[in-house]
Amino acid sequence: MGGGDHFKRSCMKVLLLIRHAKAAQDSPGTDFDRPLKRRGIKDARLMAGRIREKGLVPTRLIASPALRAAQTAREMADVWAYPEGLIQWEQELYTDGSPDACEALIREVEEGCGILALVGHNPGMGWLADSLTDISVDRFPTAAIAAFDIALTSWKDFSRAEKLFRFLDYPT
Repeated sequence: MGGGDHFKRSCMKVLLLIRHAKAAQDSPGTDFDRPLKRRGIKDARLMAGRIREKGLVPTRLIASPALRAAQTAREMADVWAYPEGLIQWEQELYTDGSPDACEALIREVEEGCGILALVGHNPGMGWLADSLTDISVDRFPTAAIAAFDIALTSWKDFSRAEKLFRFLDYPT
């Protein structure tokens, strides 16, 4: 049976990996406190609109609490009419961001979630995208979104589920 057959017959979920939008480089304070530039806000809203047009608005949004990622998540949530109070803030997306740490977060997501979005940082989002399929994501710029179809019923089974790269999109 080909991979496509399996995906057609199994329960399908979607994973969106989102890198925060363009942030200020010369901001006073710590790296954690770097805000988005005006361009970053514009790009976050643009990319959220593209996701909405594709019918892929998340049912669960998990984000790094670092200011640039938090602002990206809030701007996108606003475009999606996703309640800001439902954004799940996860420090590991900032302090670790490794594929293992991200997969641990994914496996904890409730079964009823059909479309999951993670908003984090590079190199973590790029590493995770590369680890999921045999498609190499060579470039993961700011505000980039990688989408994957995941053949599973429960996110608990994420690590061993079949994954299919859907697209990589970013502002140009």
